[in-house]
Amino acid sequence: MPYEWTDLTTCLNDHKDFLLSLPLITLSALTLSPSEGETVHLSVNSVTSCPYCTGLHGNLGRMAGLNSDAIENAKSDSECASKAGEHGGIALYAREFAFKGYDKNGENILAEKMGSLKAKCVTALCQFLKWGSYGGNTINSTLSSPTPFNLVFTLYYGPLFVLVKVVSGILSVMPTNGPKAINIVMSLALPIIAGFWIVPVGILGVFWPVSAGGKKD
Repeated sequence: MPYEWTDLTTCLNDHKDFLLSLPLITLSALTLSPSEGETVHLSVNSVTSCPYCTGLHGNLGRMAGLNSDAIENAKSDSECASKAGEHGGIALYAREFAFKGYDKNGENILAEKMGSLKAKCVTALCQFLKWGSYGGNTINSTLSSPTPFNLVFTLYYGPLFVLVKVVSGILSVMPTNGPKAINIVMSLALPIIAGFWIVPVGILGVFWPVSAGGKKD
């Protein structure tokens, strides 16, 4: 399935979830280790396959001591968990989220291993990578299959994803297993900067009622 947005209603409804997750996304920089956080991003992107996320989190994962390529190129849950090493449980949960969305039972199982707050932060980071990967893939689809929706989406989000490309290029020259402070600063900065774009759309999503059938009421 294509991991991108093709209609306004679904995009706005998802942005409501991203808006509500922003506090925990930001807090995760302080509650999760860099390797835990990047395991989440890489594992979700092993399913959603966003090139912007590969550039950014591939480098951040490498800097955190992970084998980013191996995790992101995993073709199965078991392979992804194996490549994630001690963070295999996080990888399994993140891939499940990417395929099926939020699973309370899965989060509870994760909480038994790492605590409730950290498990909730993992879920929030799954939401964040969903936003990034769906956003990047939607922008890329504009070139091959332009529609009024993805054209407007690209005009709105394009500058942010250009910034992601620039930052990814800078990070590519940073050393592997570099100073963890860089990862922490980036983990704090990313949701704050992205929030300038997410918050207005998320607020619109709050006031955009969606019925069980996925149609605007």
